[in-house]
Amino acid sequence: MEEKKEAEQIKPKKVILPKSFKEALSGSCEKENLGITISSSSVNGIPAILVSENDLKKLAEPYKFALVGKFSFRRPLMEEIRKFFHDLHLTGMFLVTLLDARHVFINLSNELDYSIIFLRISYFVRNCQMRLLK
Repeated sequence: MEEKKEAEQIKPKKVILPKSFKEALSGSCEKENLGITISSSSVNGIPAILVSENDLKKLAEPYKFALVGKFSFRRPLMEEIRKFFHDLHLTGMFLVTLLDARHVFINLSNELDYSIIFLRISYFVRNCQMRLLK
């Protein structure tokens, strides 16, 4: 009886639709949170976004210790790749996500882990060679 009452009280979550290119450019909320200035223009009739070099550096800051792992022939499961990096006993945090069928994005939190991992150039994860790219 209590389960039915709880089920009735659960409200559906609000679905947030992605913004269009125009809405993203015209909105000011996200620009203020990032602290960057984005202006729109057109070059030869093609829409363009203009961003200053300092703002580009701000946008790139979270990815300064990022690498891309490339699997040439086959790629192991993401869980196995994440376990591989966990077993390296890195000093900081890391994030491993899938870019496409052959590439994984590796974002490290400190320069020491970045240097140690990038120094080797390639690793074997579950008998699959992963080459590291910057």
